[in-house]
Amino acid sequence: MDLDRLLDLLPHPVRAEAFRLWASGAVHLRTLGPEVWIASISTESRAMETRWRRPGPEEARAPEALRIRGCGCRSAKPCAHEGAAWLALLFDGGGLPEEAQAELQRLEAQLEPQTAVELLRLARRRRWALPRGRKPELVRRLAARLSVYYRLGLWREELDPELERLLGLIRLLGQERVDPEELEARWMRWAEGDRLTFRAVWRRAIQQGLLIPCALGHDGRPRPHAHLPATLPLSQLPPPVFPATVYRGFPPEQTVAAPPLRLLLEEARRWWVLRPPARILRLHPQAHRFPWLWGWPHDPEEVEALLARHAGSPPPYEWLTVPAEEFDPRAVEALGERMGLPWEGAAFIAEILWRLSGEGSGEAFPFAPGIGEEDPIARWWEIWRSGATRFEIAWLRRRDPTVRLVRSLGWMGGIEQLYYEWGRGRKALIELLATLPDEWVDWMDLARAVEAAQPPGFAQDRLDQPWRLVRGRPAQEPVPIAEHLRAYLEGTLFWLGAVALVYEGGSLRAFRLTAQGRRWIRGEIPGAEEPESLPETQWLDERTWSVRPGPEAAPLLWLSGRIGRPMGSPFVFALDEERIAEVFREGYRPEEILSRFEACGLPPTAALRTALERVWDSMRRVQVFEEVTILEAEDPWTLQELLAATGLGSAIRGWLAPHVVVIEEAALERLLKELRDRGYFPTVVEG
Repeated sequence: MDLDRLLDLLPHPVRAEAFRLWASGAVHLRTLGPEVWIASISTESRAMETRWRRPGPEEARAPEALRIRGCGCRSAKPCAHEGAAWLALLFDGGGLPEEAQAELQRLEAQLEPQTAVELLRLARRRRWALPRGRKPELVRRLAARLSVYYRLGLWREELDPELERLLGLIRLLGQERVDPEELEARWMRWAEGDRLTFRAVWRRAIQQGLLIPCALGHDGRPRPHAHLPATLPLSQLPPPVFPATVYRGFPPEQTVAAPPLRLLLEEARRWWVLRPPARILRLHPQAHRFPWLWGWPHDPEEVEALLARHAGSPPPYEWLTVPAEEFDPRAVEALGERMGLPWEGAAFIAEILWRLSGEGSGEAFPFAPGIGEEDPIARWWEIWRSGATRFEIAWLRRRDPTVRLVRSLGWMGGIEQLYYEWGRGRKALIELLATLPDEWVDWMDLARAVEAAQPPGFAQDRLDQPWRLVRGRPAQEPVPIAEHLRAYLEGTLFWLGAVALVYEGGSLRAFRLTAQGRRWIRGEIPGAEEPESLPETQWLDERTWSVRPGPEAAPLLWLSGRIGRPMGSPFVFALDEERIAEVFREGYRPEEILSRFEACGLPPTAALRTALERVWDSMRRVQVFEEVTILEAEDPWTLQELLAATGLGSAIRGWLAPHVVVIEEAALERLLKELRDRGYFPTVVEG
């Protein structure tokens, strides 16, 4: 029986008073034979005597089971006096069960390096009476009182706002061993305080026993730091509350609800059985010779270049790319075309099905049983929370192909080490999300909180971080923490159904936890969910339509996302003339758009024809360009990739086709240099 279950045996209304009587020295124990203890309780108003039976190793510890004679109160349940005597019997008289004793011994080990004077000062601060004598007995008794003090939550009564912010930050970082030098800069950003205030708050936390100082670091060298008490769990610390802008609501055309993932998984699973995509797994032929490659996915060509550059023995400070793509991109595109999903949705579902299929991938983390044996979405949430997914990196690379995940060669242990780091970051994100109200919240406020705290598991440009997210080639710059956070919100959490999103001007503005997401954040078992349904392909009114995901409607779903705004669902759209103009500038014609609607069984409405004609008439004029260059990409998707990865958009003068643009002659040299830096090597044709 652990300490929590042991203290639950004491009636809740009398716990605090019983503890205060016991800790203040009002209870005195003496033996009456080998099996009976007498507990004398002295208060300002009266003195009383109770008798208790010493419990055996396997006997019940409840007060009613051990009490022989009470204090005379007319109550069937133990009163505060009897509760104090019971605490003295267990903690001072050696009646603790083995599991609770083991917890207590961990705290005793933390207190042991303190001097007797420091221990007595800590006890006197709370007016606890401790017997003067040998230090081991002093440590044992103080550890017992501190443990009950922590587990009953009485320490919260002494907190002030600054202490709450300090402990909340420690909880967010997930660190039971705290280095004040590392914490100081984070706290100054988190609490917007100064160095002197931090040091004053740090001293108060130590004086109140909320942190236990130690003079040696984890490597045994002198380095002041502090431990969180062993019997005070991180989960009991104050939550990491941060200032957040709350919105009461947004127009429907700006909100995008979470997709019905369960139905999409069922549809995808039927295709998956017929055509599972091949997983990318390329290894250097001599990988077994190099311990710094063991357990890590890698690019064989990059490894070969590294070996050639360092004569077969690269130093540990070198960096190596960790490939984020787990599947052949063509297989993901085929799944997207089959279901009419954007690339992000197809890649997300592909990773879910692969991870939950029970097939091994050469990694040591445990796979789930077959997808039909349990709730796949709830299981995926647990896997994502543990850190063992890479979808966010693929999401970032989709927007900027030069983004790379790199790690230090000196970081041994395989990719499970990286998953552990990511798991810590995701738990920190969950801690922050758990503090939010059930309202729309500005996502940049969350980004500022993450940037201030810099929890482990997020992209950071720190010298002691063994992995990084970088972008650009050959010059590299770190990916901002805010971009990594966006990958969580717009990527995993959105497609998982944990958040709904709001966009303004094509950019993310706010988010809100869904009912399912809030249950997951709180760690609750999912209850009955509202039935999900996929929309039919139909007109909802003259300007609004819905598209059912599937192979037949895939071209229409892609086009709908280009000419319409999502209306509260990824599959419901409303006409947007600004987006239509953008599509026309890319080289599309009205008749092409109308024919695609017709081919997918959705006859164009008069409002659609009118909107296309009006935008087309406003753009249909003769344009003459002088001193320009024509850039032709292999296909429209390659051009979109260039637009996301470079500054090409600012140089475009016009569109000739979805994959052909006219750019300014003056910008040619700058663009060529930028393309080469990003890893593209275009063919230049003079004439």
